[in-house]
Amino acid sequence: MPTSDAKCEKWNDPRTLKKALGLGVRVIAAHCATPYLGGVLPADKNYFEELIQMLRVSEKKGWKLYADISAFCTPTRIHYLNRIREEIGRGTVRPDRFLYGSDFPIPIVNINLFKEPVNLKELLGRMEGGKNPLDNNYEILKEFGLHDSIFTNAGDVLRIGDRA
Repeated sequence: MPTSDAKCEKWNDPRTLKKALGLGVRVIAAHCATPYLGGVLPADKNYFEELIQMLRVSEKKGWKLYADISAFCTPTRIHYLNRIREEIGRGTVRPDRFLYGSDFPIPIVNINLFKEPVNLKELLGRMEGGKNPLDNNYEILKEFGLHDSIFTNAGDVLRIGDRA
């Protein structure tokens, strides 16, 4: 569903998935239920908190609920990555509930540059073109300090290795 379409807005709320989850449906919440442009537009509804609450109880309820972090290499979504790290660090949400994704060709911004100052030579080195943008996306998120399993969980959730 296009998250920017007001007619479809109610379907962006992950709580609408509770019945399907209760029936055993495997669900991946795109972009961790964050707003379309990371909350820049006033009309964007943010369902990240609702998703986090659902992820916290998913084990107990037997839900196959997961969330992808695609399109998170943007300054407007850096605080969501911080929160994901915190939830995993506190043990309130298991790391296997989050899945790596790129959402290519969404522009990739080195969000690590917003964590601490870097020197000009390092900044220019990171901005060099020619590198595969999908590799850049992975390396930036890895450097951000996300749990290692996030980068491989999709294979398990989608049962990619189970195919004969």
